Amino acid sequence: DSIIIAVKNGQVDIGMSSFSVTEERKNAVDFTIPYFISGQVLIARADSKFQSAADLKGKVVASGIGTTGEEAAMKMEGVTYKGLDDYTTAVMMLENGAVDGVVMDIAIADGYVEKAGFVRVGDPLTYEETAIIVKKGNPSLVKALNAAIEKVKASGQLDTLRKKWGV
Repeated sequence: DSIIIAVKNGQVDIGMSSFSVTEERKNAVDFTIPYFISGQVLIARADSKFQSAADLKGKVVASGIGTTGEEAAMKMEGVTYKGLDDYTTAVMMLENGAVDGVVMDIAIADGYVEKAGFVRVGDPLTYEETAIIVKKGNPSLVKALNAAIEKVKASGQLDTLRKKWGV
């Protein structure tokens, strides 16, 4: 949210931090063409035995405040939601059993699954397009960024970067 505010107020020209394109955000900022398709997934401890999001009914689920992960978590039926400032805290709470699951972006979740031994629970909760944000009313900057995104895609660099960073 703080990055969106900085873009809206003209403190920075662009924001690029896995911004999912949502109708609410479209009211606040302009978006480039999407450069990445992702979504929100639920992770849990490997010993949890959860097979789907429905299995967490009556449990505690965390996510980052102001994220589309928060939106997805709050739509989960019958869970107690805990909003946190960052995912590092959420993952520590998951490790310690203070929460039963964490909702986060697929790429981030897969890193925790691979490196920290968590498991993905069920199917993705959402699918989302990710784009760069720009202050409303700056079509020339959006056009220039769109051209750059297309160039990076066409050159194969975007695929190379995704492979390098595991996304």
